[in-house]
Amino acid sequence: MRIGLISDTHDRVEYIDKAVKIFSDVDLVIHTGDWCSPFFLLDFVKKIKAQVKTVFGNNDADIFRLMDLTKGLDIEFLGDFAEIEIENRKYAVLHGDPESIIDSLALSNKYDVIFHGHTHKARIEKIKDTVVLNPGSFMPRSRKKWTKPSVAVFDSDKLTGEIKILE
Repeated sequence: MRIGLISDTHDRVEYIDKAVKIFSDVDLVIHTGDWCSPFFLLDFVKKIKAQVKTVFGNNDADIFRLMDLTKGLDIEFLGDFAEIEIENRKYAVLHGDPESIIDSLALSNKYDVIFHGHTHKARIEKIKDTVVLNPGSFMPRSRKKWTKPSVAVFDSDKLTGEIKILE
């Protein structure tokens, strides 16, 4: 299964169509929080062909409006943290605030894969036997450093991911 990963979109609508194009052949899209505006979310979910699952981030202020606007669309809200199973593998999905929890989850050996966001820095790393992936952010600036807006595509069969720059 090919999984599109997106995080920390922060209302940056100029990258919607680029992300939708990258995700044109994925089976599932997972957003790891910080949509921010309910209207940004609505536009993205309407354009994407795959089901969308999402957790909430620390900047998703109006979560009830997010859920209300997307009624009838193929999106599943998973709360602040989710454990999901894909092809007999255990996944943890969270925003990542506080950041220290990510490495602790990986070291627990409870999950095969952890998807997170929050730092705005793209990351694909193996910690013990756990793959940890952060697709980056739509934000061109992160914690006083310039970054390139990005998403990721993950192959659940091979347990490999690729960061895709949105420029």
